[in-house]
Amino acid sequence: NFVILAVPGEFTTMAGRRLRNAAKATLVANGVIGEDGIVVLSGPANEYTHYVTTFEEYAVQRYEGASTIYGPNTLNAYISIYNDLAKSFVDGIIPDAGDPPPDLTGKALTLLPGVIVDIPPIGKKFGDILQDVDANSTFTPGQQVSIQFVTGNPRNDHFRDDSFMYVQKLDESSGQWVNVRADGDWSTRYSWLDNSKAMVTWEIEPETATGTYKIMYQGCNKLLTGGIEKHSGESSQFSVANS
Repeated sequence: NFVILAVPGEFTTMAGRRLRNAAKATLVANGVIGEDGIVVLSGPANEYTHYVTTFEEYAVQRYEGASTIYGPNTLNAYISIYNDLAKSFVDGIIPDAGDPPPDLTGKALTLLPGVIVDIPPIGKKFGDILQDVDANSTFTPGQQVSIQFVTGNPRNDHFRDDSFMYVQKLDESSGQWVNVRADGDWSTRYSWLDNSKAMVTWEIEPETATGTYKIMYQGCNKLLTGGIEKHSGESSQFSVANS
């Protein structure tokens, strides 16, 4: 009794209501769900077709309306298509997906120059630490741990399915290091300082468990030959204690 409409755009509240209500009416009329069924929109999914507004919102041409790039009848087109999809669902028919849209990524323009080559500071190599914590030092919640290291430009690899850094805690029972924070946490920050340097910081939260920690970081540097090389390193171990 629950249906998700995956949509490839950003719908305004009223546009979403109209699409949801239209699809639900079709599903209810054909006995797929009851009147108490729940239909929700989930998007953007698979693609981004920008904003989708109602005919009235498009006419006003505020931010979302002006960003509805297929014109004032965009929502009506979506409603028509999703009603057809709902009917196909009822009939057990898998509709023809049609031709895939062209891949235009190779024609995209950018004014940001590419990375030519990464060069570490004299006497250093990628992965070296420039600023470390004192070995076996102790921190308390509210304090900040900062590590500066030699790395390549972060545009060499954005680590979208990974992390530029991890805060790791020692599991005393197994002797293994466990990732407890990554660069997507509120308490951490990765800062590119240019000239092949970056800073990782961790502001220790009040709820942080006591124990032994270290910070592991990784990055990629671009070679003169054009290849990309991965490197990593880690800070000295330190302790977190109750304040």
